Amino acid sequence: MYTKAQPQTLDFMSQTNYNDIMAYVGAFVKEVIIKNMAPKVLRASIYDDGGIWRMKAVIEDPDTKKQITKTRSTGLYVKDHTKRKAQKALEKYVQDIENGEVELKPTSKAVRRAAEAVDDNVNEPEEEENSAPFSEYVEKFLLKKEKSLRPDTVCEYKRIAEKHVLPALGDIPITELCLADVQKYCDDKSEVLSVNTVHKHHVVISGAVMEAVREGILSVDFTDYVEFQRMQKFTGTSYTEEQLADLLDAAYQEGEPIYSAIVLASAYALRRSEIAGLRWCDVNFDEGYIHVCNTVVRVGADIVEEEQTKTKASNRIIPFVGGTVEYFRNLFETHKANGLLTDDLRTKVCRWPDGHNIDPTYISKRSRIMMKKYGLEHIRLHDLRHTAATLLARRVPPKQVQAFLGHSDISTTLNIYTHLLDSDKLQTSDTMNSIMSGILPSGRRQIAQNT
Repeated sequence: MYTKAQPQTLDFMSQTNYNDIMAYVGAFVKEVIIKNMAPKVLRASIYDDGGIWRMKAVIEDPDTKKQITKTRSTGLYVKDHTKRKAQKALEKYVQDIENGEVELKPTSKAVRRAAEAVDDNVNEPEEEENSAPFSEYVEKFLLKKEKSLRPDTVCEYKRIAEKHVLPALGDIPITELCLADVQKYCDDKSEVLSVNTVHKHHVVISGAVMEAVREGILSVDFTDYVEFQRMQKFTGTSYTEEQLADLLDAAYQEGEPIYSAIVLASAYALRRSEIAGLRWCDVNFDEGYIHVCNTVVRVGADIVEEEQTKTKASNRIIPFVGGTVEYFRNLFETHKANGLLTDDLRTKVCRWPDGHNIDPTYISKRSRIMMKKYGLEHIRLHDLRHTAATLLARRVPPKQVQAFLGHSDISTTLNIYTHLLDSDKLQTSDTMNSIMSGILPSGRRQIAQNT
């Protein structure tokens, strides 16, 4: 019995477990090869790269002993307080590098060849390739951003995706999408759209690719290497004091609600969403200020109210501009007399006489029609903020203008001063020219000849 059972046991082992044992041995050998040949991370860190956390690793190549620097975007926005998540992503990135899962040249090729040599001798089942279309990852990106971005921003990204990105790239399998596809897309769009707008398209594409990177479908966010034309710095148009006076006169003739909107835009430099969102509870007549803390925006077919502002710096206290106090007191009394106020005073300052709230887009459309009607130079409603900033910039330090306008970045405010500096330079140069013309020898000779 014993001598007969022994061959049966061996036969059973060979038929049932041989492949599993060889697969295990092969995986072990492969792991040892990769571990011994994989690069070593000398140091690693994260840094703010244009508002997104980016990882940086300095690596020692085991073959050449040279140091190589590798970077990869985390796809995590700094403003979302994601530093801890970025640090965890860095830890995984370092682990992937040291496990030989991040491509390096020439080390990665050597590792890959050695690992493939082991694979050739082991019959392991092939992994099924992910053939999900790029559109699925765009949807994942947009869904995630609904939790962290303002509704109007998400709406804009959805519009870009549906109208542009998905028709062009949506059907491409995520594993087949490459840098050349995205570069061509951006190049084509740059011919018909502004560079700034193409950058928004890139945000959607890059965000979707990063979703695939997080899931391990892709190893790197290749969209970081897309090349753009140089971004054009936008310079807003502004009215002179005389032009602004004409606009206010025209708005006064038109009545409410456009007059209150123009006053808030020009005297207080409020954004359109801030104008539509200002409530009487935010107006403090006793202390003499308005509190900008509520916004109303249009999101597709809906109008959305948010008890927050565009940025943290946009939530601000603005003292009353003297000439407007009486006007706002009278407007308050008018609303009160017409029964338009609630006990909590959360009704809007800028509204129709019958009590209906205004659509934020109406303010822009109506101001444009009004300018044309009264023969005024056309500027955007937002340019009234620029007008207010320009008028202040000649009299007030940049830091004060920044606080008044609610700019989160001083560079935005300083752009206004740079614009003013250009025009002031010309005026100063002309003045110096008239002075020097009578001082320089050539100028004196010319004056003598003329006399």
